[in-house]
Amino acid sequence: MRRSVAYLMWVGLGGLILAAGLYAGSGGARQAGADVSLMGVTDEGVRLEFTPTNRSGTLEVELYDLGGKMLAKVSRRHQGRPVEVMLYAQVKKDDLAEYYIQYRFDSNEAFRRRSLLFVGEILETTVLGQREFVAGTRPMIRVLVRDRASGMVLQGAAVEVELLHEDKVLAKYSAKTNAQGEVAAQLDTA
Repeated sequence: MRRSVAYLMWVGLGGLILAAGLYAGSGGARQAGADVSLMGVTDEGVRLEFTPTNRSGTLEVELYDLGGKMLAKVSRRHQGRPVEVMLYAQVKKDDLAEYYIQYRFDSNEAFRRRSLLFVGEILETTVLGQREFVAGTRPMIRVLVRDRASGMVLQGAAVEVELLHEDKVLAKYSAKTNAQGEVAAQLDTA
């Protein structure tokens, strides 16, 4: 599940600070135009999906730590359609930047390298709306969620918006992004 949270906090008399927090879940991370996607990380290893750039060949994938130590390797024949592979290795889920993959879709190609951190989605949230609210009104806050790497908007991302005053929640709104990657949150400041 993809989740994005926007927090609205009162500062002084009537001023607001808009801040956005991002949360990526363990679901698949398909990026438009990408040839590899992180589908999941478990205690057993890393699950990746590759979209070959040629009609057929042999996919070769190697997983390394930053010290250059090979942790796992797999080869699979493909027919130009997406191929899912599991690399069995112990990987720290919270530190994907410590690992990279090296892969190619055919033995005639040079290997490509990608950090595991950048194979999955990197969510970006943009909060649009006014910075000050008048008590008793119903201001509208628009939240846009997209994948920073591909620039594509994300439909179905869970968004929560909270209006806070001294750590007390004054208003709360939850919804999923529409086809344009947006949520229009109507807050009650009464």
